[in-house]
Amino acid sequence: NQISNGLKKLYQLISEVLYIQGDEVTLLLGDNMGVQTGTIYEISTLDEKKVIRSREITLPGKQVGLVEIRSVSKDASKGRILRKWDEIQPGYQARESIGKPLGIGVGGSYGFNPEDMRLKIYGVFRPLHRFGVDIYGEIGLVKDSRQEEDFHFGLGFSLNYRMIKSSRFSIGPTLNIPLNFHIRADDSGRTVSETNHSTPLVFLPIVSPRMGVQCEIMLNPKFDFVFRAEYILRSADIGSWRYT
Repeated sequence: NQISNGLKKLYQLISEVLYIQGDEVTLLLGDNMGVQTGTIYEISTLDEKKVIRSREITLPGKQVGLVEIRSVSKDASKGRILRKWDEIQPGYQARESIGKPLGIGVGGSYGFNPEDMRLKIYGVFRPLHRFGVDIYGEIGLVKDSRQEEDFHFGLGFSLNYRMIKSSRFSIGPTLNIPLNFHIRADDSGRTVSETNHSTPLVFLPIVSPRMGVQCEIMLNPKFDFVFRAEYILRSADIGSWRYT
């Protein structure tokens, strides 16, 4: 990947927007210059030349969106707008993007019956496509059957399908598979503490698949607001333990 990205920087493909129809964009560059399907281009306004102190300088254009190539002919290619935050017009320049887009997020969640609060840090793979994957770690508190707050931590992943998708908004179903470890002091700690020994901890590992719906709203070129509602599919029975 490092070699590939280094070569792309040296020989970055630069094209021009020819036509726009809805979210479809035609670029003046084809397989005669090595364009491949799946390549992402950064669309920006034209560079601006100015004269300052008798010296001509070139100011780079303002980036306005991202386009992914879907089909390629000999000397032109067609793509779809993945994300835009300003108007894309014919004549704008397109530069090959270096590397693949990734997302990083911080989120919080609240559940009821039982009351459950979590803080999550996650990475998003393929954040601009219809199908995406999140991998995350989380910590939080959950109330047990005695209405006492127990600490828990976990790892997991979720699959997202953006059924309705535009450059600024998406919504679709999700499948979330978390592995959580709930922790609390064992009841035997009451008698153990009388003998000046440390109170043992008990761990309850639970896999609780969830189905839900997720909505993503672009706030600016680098930040999205994400809202997700989930339903836990099943309860867990482990010996005499039960977690609803």
